[in-house]
Amino acid sequence: MNAPGAPEGGPAKGRRGRPPKPEGTTRGDPFTIRLSDTERAAVKAAAEAAGVPESEWARRVLAAALQGAAKPAT
Repeated sequence: MNAPGAPEGGPAKGRRGRPPKPEGTTRGDPFTIRLSDTERAAVKAAAEAAGVPESEWARRVLAAALQGAAKPAT
């Protein structure tokens, strides 16, 4: 039975929203850093030049830096 004023047939019952992503494809915890306006503009420009979102660009740069790092800088 539809609610008063609801269109005939109404929306299907069940889960609403975007379907879940496949197992193993989701990202974990967010990583937040503070950047100066100049640094942020540089990240934005580099990401646009690479044709990817800023977070993806930063993830790639960090991953590449970790691959080349023997130990963390102190």
